[in-house]
Amino acid sequence: MSDEAHDCDDAGAPALTRAETLVLWAIRAWVAGHRHGIPVLANLRTAFRNEGAPAAAEAVDDLMGFIANGAGRTIQVNCPRCRQVTEDERLLLDVVALHQQGETIWVPFLARALLTPAATRLCGPIFAAVADALQDGGIGLPPVAGQVPLEAAAHAVPAGTTIH
Repeated sequence: MSDEAHDCDDAGAPALTRAETLVLWAIRAWVAGHRHGIPVLANLRTAFRNEGAPAAAEAVDDLMGFIANGAGRTIQVNCPRCRQVTEDERLLLDVVALHQQGETIWVPFLARALLTPAATRLCGPIFAAVADALQDGGIGLPPVAGQVPLEAAAHAVPAGTTIH
């Protein structure tokens, strides 16, 4: 996960729902803790318990540990206070939202933009655990709208391809 410097400027920052802000903060806090060797699970537990989804803390911890070990490239994650959302952060939010929507057909293709092929094959239940833990606590991410996400289309098999 990236340790690149970035601009925390608010200009052009997307509007996020409270649910998106909470999940994004948890992802970023986990990464910051991982980078600097600071335990953050207690903070995640407190935040998610206060929002009514205590099981989400462990689910996010499991997801981020899985991603840290299964990443196929450096994943761009900003600091917890930054208002800008990276493409990788948006992708993670979208994958969890798709699980909440029950629209998981594109999840492996989206995940492949971040993970190794082996990790991609195993990631479904881990993302589903986060989505379910959030939903059990009444935290719903906004639906992912539109057609096939561009990130997914890049990893999909073309329709005219014959597989032998």
